[in-house]
Amino acid sequence: MMLSERTELEMSDQPGARLTKIRHLAFYACMALFWLTLVLNNLVGLGIPVSVFLIYAVAVAVVGDRSELIALAICCIPFSSSLQYKYVLLILAGAYLIRFFRDFGKIKLWTLFALSILLWEGLHGATLGFSLVEYFRGFAELILCIVIFSSSYRDYRFSLIRRMLALSTAVVCSIIFFNLLREGSGVDSFFSGYYRFGQAVEEEIESFDGTFNPNELGFICNLSIVGLLQGIHAREGKPLDLALILLLTLYGFLTLSRSFLICFALIIVLFLFVRSKNIFRTMGTVAGGGVGAGLIYWIYVSLFPNAYSLMIARWEVEDVSGGRLELFSYFHKLLFSSFSNMFFGIGLQNVKEKLRALYGGWLPPHNGIQEILVVWGLPGLILMVCWIWALIRDAKRYGGKLRLVHFLPFILVFVKMQTGQFVRSGTMMLSLTLVFLSLYQIFPSDESGLLPDPSPEEPDPSTDASCLQKESA
Repeated sequence: MMLSERTELEMSDQPGARLTKIRHLAFYACMALFWLTLVLNNLVGLGIPVSVFLIYAVAVAVVGDRSELIALAICCIPFSSSLQYKYVLLILAGAYLIRFFRDFGKIKLWTLFALSILLWEGLHGATLGFSLVEYFRGFAELILCIVIFSSSYRDYRFSLIRRMLALSTAVVCSIIFFNLLREGSGVDSFFSGYYRFGQAVEEEIESFDGTFNPNELGFICNLSIVGLLQGIHAREGKPLDLALILLLTLYGFLTLSRSFLICFALIIVLFLFVRSKNIFRTMGTVAGGGVGAGLIYWIYVSLFPNAYSLMIARWEVEDVSGGRLELFSYFHKLLFSSFSNMFFGIGLQNVKEKLRALYGGWLPPHNGIQEILVVWGLPGLILMVCWIWALIRDAKRYGGKLRLVHFLPFILVFVKMQTGQFVRSGTMMLSLTLVFLSLYQIFPSDESGLLPDPSPEEPDPSTDASCLQKESA
């Protein structure tokens, strides 16, 4: 199988190449409009209706190819606090299903597990305030994932998807940064109190103001960075990618997020291990990483001394978990105090109201695995694990050996979910699409696989070349 980046270079000799090029340009224009409208709304303050973003999404859904539809969907991770991204995801999922219906074949095992999760939540419909509209909105990320991976097509332009995510994250972070500069006293002056970069305000309704919970923003920066590192390992890196890694690392440090630091350090260590199979690439990675780390440290300490002091202070407190361990123990006792709590859960909708009614408070669990138990009980956790396992096995049968580099986004999401929400977080659930996409990428074969070779008795029709179509189709 050839990479789509290469097949696209051959399209210049095929009929319709000019039309394909125009459609690609139209996609880039739509992305530029997304970024420009975000700047005008959240930085300039023009107050353009958020429904305009839905028009842009429809345009991409009509003219974009498979990779471009997925790229916009993944970009909804940093866009999530600025627009009605769930409707964007549903539009893109519907367009993918209608336009590329020839890609869809037999139902696979993982699809059954995903549909079972939808059904299990539907069984909670008799509980407090169930809404069918909110049901589909709440599962927009999962519906998109089902549509994409039910398709037999896998020859995506991964470099496009990774780079669009990183650029969108950089735009969102830069808007926050320049909003602070507009105050006139400098960004670092905000850290003299207890400000954290991204600083979101908890509200009952969506405000679309572009702000984030700092821990969530730190995770988005890490997710973008790990995608760019995968591109470098796939020999698709560009100087722009290195600049984005440095910029996003700096923004991540400004969030003062301990989970960002832990995950970032883990990513770097694992990436160095991935590169260690080739001594020359290892030396280049260490040298480049050392220069980058020194540059970021100098900028951070010199330009943001207050932020640096606050970061150090956050590691010197008595409870570095920020109360998460106490919260984990609290929900652990509640789960095991009732068979209904452990087996059935409370459902995904109206979680705050249900927590108030059942537990006397609305603060949700801050551990993703425990959150699944609270929301869907033990059957929900089993279905989620089986779904992820089946998708990994499908990727294994499709592309051969799965290596550590394939699992970098998966490891990042798994570690992050130990410190926050998972199924209730649109950011985390949408990140699963990127996690699973990374399993189908082609990387240099200089590592041993993490999983055993697939059984020859289990052929998968999606590996047949006849199932793959040119992305411009």
